[in-house]
Order: sequence, then C-alpha cells, then structure tokens
Amino acid sequence: MDEIEIVLGIKRDVAKEIIKLRVKKPLDEASLISIKGIGPKALEKAKKSFSFEPIKNK
Repeated sequence: MDEIEIVLGIKRDVAKEIIKLRVKKPLDEASLISIKGIGPKALEKAKKSFSFEPIKNK
C-alpha cells in the first residue's frame, strides 16, 4: 500500500480503495479512474508504473 501511495502521490484511503477493487477484479484504466481521488495525473503515473488488463469492449 505504501508503494502505491508514493508512486501515485495519493492518500492512504485512496490506496486502500485501489487494493479493495483489485481483490475483486483485475484493474483496468476505467476502474482505476472511477475511484474518488484518482485523477488524470495519478492515472498517467499508474500507466507508467503498473500493468493493466486490457479493456474489453462490451
């Protein structure tokens, strides 16, 4: 959790929400940006630092 906070420059509560979501399903950009506290800057940092599942068309 500390690594997520540091890399993305976010608060601990936001990092906890990322972890909760990740436990339920693989993260993709859309689910990450849906978390309150994750904006465009944090998303760009995340794209550079983490790998994501491809977004599947419905």
